Amino acid sequence: MHTFQAYRIAKHRAIPLKLPDSTTHPKGKVLEVLGYNANPGSTISLSTDGSIVERRYGFMPKKGHWDEDYSKFGLKGFDAVGGTLLFVYRFDARGKLKLDDIKIDPDSK
Repeated sequence: MHTFQAYRIAKHRAIPLKLPDSTTHPKGKVLEVLGYNANPGSTISLSTDGSIVERRYGFMPKKGHWDEDYSKFGLKGFDAVGGTLLFVYRFDARGKLKLDDIKIDPDSK
C-alpha cells in the first residue's frame, strides 16, 4: 500500500503536503512498464539534507516488459523483481515541493 500523510507546519497549522506526480520526472517513465506484486509498499522519511525520500518496493514488470532495459530510464542495474526505488523530493527556492530524482535503493540488493 502506498498511502501516508505528511504535513508542513506553518504558523502553528498543519498543512498537508501533496507529493508531485512521479510520472512527470524523466525517470518516472519507468512506471509505465512496471506494476506491483502482491506485497507492495512504501515508506517515507526526512533525510539530513532536508529532502523527503519515499522508498517504494514490490515492483514487477508489466506483461510484455520482462526483458526491459531499465538503463534507458536512467536506472542501470535495476532489478524490477524485488527492486526498490527511491523517490527524492526537495523544496525549491520558492518553497514548492519538486521531485528531484528517482534512483535505485542501494540497500535493496
